[in-house]
Amino acid sequence: MDIFDALNKASDRSHAYHEVRQLEYDIHRMQNKCGSCDFWMKSSLCPREAKGIKVTCDDWICDKFVMDKFRENLIKTKQNEVSELKIKHNL
Repeated sequence: MDIFDALNKASDRSHAYHEVRQLEYDIHRMQNKCGSCDFWMKSSLCPREAKGIKVTCDDWICDKFVMDKFRENLIKTKQNEVSELKIKHNL
């Protein structure tokens, strides 16, 4: 292996590491923000909106949080991507 191969391998691993970090951050946000709740934008179901509190998709979840199916599937997809990157790049 010459120096360029070693540098390319290190660069690929670094990019994979940062991609994993971004995916994990995305997963964390989806699991902890109102915009992922099945009750978001449904004033009759969301306890905060029922009290007249303005809720944005970026607010932290409450104790009535129910993950919507789209985000649930997206999280699973992102978790699979993380696993594949970690295996492929030995992270």
